[in-house]
Amino acid sequence: MSTPKHQSPTRWYAVGLVLLVGVVAAFQIGKVPAALPSIRVDLGLDMVGAGWVASLYTGTAVVLGLAGGVLADRMGHRTTLVMGLALLAAGSLGGSLAQSGAPIMVSRVVEGAGFVLIVVSAPTLIFRATAPHSHSFVMGVWGTFMPIGLTFMLLLAPVLMAAVGWRGLWQVNMAIAAAVAVF
Repeated sequence: MSTPKHQSPTRWYAVGLVLLVGVVAAFQIGKVPAALPSIRVDLGLDMVGAGWVASLYTGTAVVLGLAGGVLADRMGHRTTLVMGLALLAAGSLGGSLAQSGAPIMVSRVVEGAGFVLIVVSAPTLIFRATAPHSHSFVMGVWGTFMPIGLTFMLLLAPVLMAAVGWRGLWQVNMAIAAAVAVF
């Protein structure tokens, strides 16, 4: 089916790349469940502290969502998306270097801020890259970023941890976020 002359075709590479960014953001949630027992032992966290490590990422998203949207509108959605990836990478690196509970909790807030910037920027970028007749389909595809990223990382994290430990898992996530940011 040809695209009418007044409509731009969907830029599937851009759609796929933005979807990948969302998946990488979801990785940061999926890495925690397998790693939490090791983090608790290594950093001496009790169950409450472990709960904070697990929840600060999404809690940050709740608190900063509106501010992230305003920032994306002012700075540009692409810039904000890349900033989000940079925050994911920085937070993952910082978490991997943590020697106690407070630094890893701060790193989860940094990662959560990155998640916000990605999630508020991505839909606009996808919408702009998509021909009008494909908007519904592509936005439906965007809705899969969270289950894809979570599931993939939930399956991969135990394998990675067996090879490189929880700190290595955080560093792999840092490298993935940094690599995707350069595309």
